[in-house]
Amino acid sequence: MIRSLRPVFFVLQLVLFSGIAFAAVLPENPDKKICDSKFLPPAYELPYGASSTSIKTGHYTYGYEVEYALAELSPGFLNYYMPEPDLVPRKTWIAKTVEEKREWIKANMERLFPEGNKHEGKLVLVKENSLFPKKLVLDETGNVEIISPDILHSWDEFTSALDVIDRELGEGYVQATFGQTSEVVYRDAKMADAYIGLRFALGEMDTLSKLSSGYESHLKTPEYIPGKSFTHPFLGPMAQYKADFMRRVVHQARSGALKEDTIKQISKLDFSYKYTSYTAFRPDVAKTSKLLLNEVRDCVKSFDCLKRRIARERFFFSHNIAPFEVLEGVRHHDPVSNFQLMSENARTMLEEIFAARETTPELVEKIAASTARNFSYPLTDWFTWLELMGMDTEQNHNRIKDAQEAYNNKIARLSDRYHAKEIDKKTAQNEVRIALAEFAHTTKIHVMIEDWIVRKFPLYSHVKGGF
Repeated sequence: MIRSLRPVFFVLQLVLFSGIAFAAVLPENPDKKICDSKFLPPAYELPYGASSTSIKTGHYTYGYEVEYALAELSPGFLNYYMPEPDLVPRKTWIAKTVEEKREWIKANMERLFPEGNKHEGKLVLVKENSLFPKKLVLDETGNVEIISPDILHSWDEFTSALDVIDRELGEGYVQATFGQTSEVVYRDAKMADAYIGLRFALGEMDTLSKLSSGYESHLKTPEYIPGKSFTHPFLGPMAQYKADFMRRVVHQARSGALKEDTIKQISKLDFSYKYTSYTAFRPDVAKTSKLLLNEVRDCVKSFDCLKRRIARERFFFSHNIAPFEVLEGVRHHDPVSNFQLMSENARTMLEEIFAARETTPELVEKIAASTARNFSYPLTDWFTWLELMGMDTEQNHNRIKDAQEAYNNKIARLSDRYHAKEIDKKTAQNEVRIALAEFAHTTKIHVMIEDWIVRKFPLYSHVKGGF
């Protein structure tokens, strides 16, 4: 299920339930395996360090979600799924235009789903396809889920399925799950820390890289405004309290001490680490402690991005991830203390132009729902990253410090213009997002993280172009 601000959606979802009895064979030294395709060769189908028992009972498994906004339903989607004939005769439905079909569905949701959430409705499959279920299901957010009981056993099955979805139903908001035996992470605390460091390194690199490339796009096409994910309550940057929650969850899962209340918090509460643009650790979906499940959440409508993200997961888990242990202790954006570093005028402006989502009265939930605080992200303590990566040179330190001061001053000046009514709300929003992306582009922190990864995993320099 995807939590979103969009009003009504259709979701195509494949859920992983367990490992699969299948064994691929890795070379004796997978570090010497040279990538022979755009993504990765089929040999990368087992995690590094898996025991002989695990090799007999499980390998990598794959799943996906594709979410469709009602206003964007494709002709193909509306040809695969139609209302039951007692609601609309087939000939009448087929005669409608695409826009008429969309409007009819929107106006008849109660008739289509009379039993409400988590029950099959009356939008039914009329063209046979083994990837699609017979009926759509409505979830509690107003989305409709297509849930498959099948697990995809291999990389080829996964990519082929995405190609079919894209071709037959059209582009949608995509997510994916990647599963493997949990023993490679759970076997001791140091490997659990290495897994946490891996998630932090890749997640922050992706966040900053997307901002930097967005700034380059803006320079080429000024109409393009980067930083959209920072305006979304569920796709913003990792916050310190969310990272701390993730640390607790990983180690509790490793030791078998993960409680039901904590499991529910992962998907139910805004302060969860799940609600960032990071690839998320999902023990709440895995259903078994033997499966380590990761969910890719930041690819928006790009099937190609989804393939690349999952290919990268295969790459790192097919190698010894121990070097990432050192990054377990990095600091993240603090939406309380970092926000306070901005001027009062700036804070007021940000809270006016980036409205908070309504949520529960708990303080931590209110902070999590405040997208305005996301824009203090550049004021994060990046210097712990430099220290732990061995890159705390005077040049790097000063470049980041200068960029932080420049950003803070720019937002303060912008807020003065906003409060003086020299610029409107939309202009202020755009200028803040551009300044945010410029910070990432100027500091090149994402490049430093990638350089650190290449030093630890030399093969990554040969295959990263596929990611």
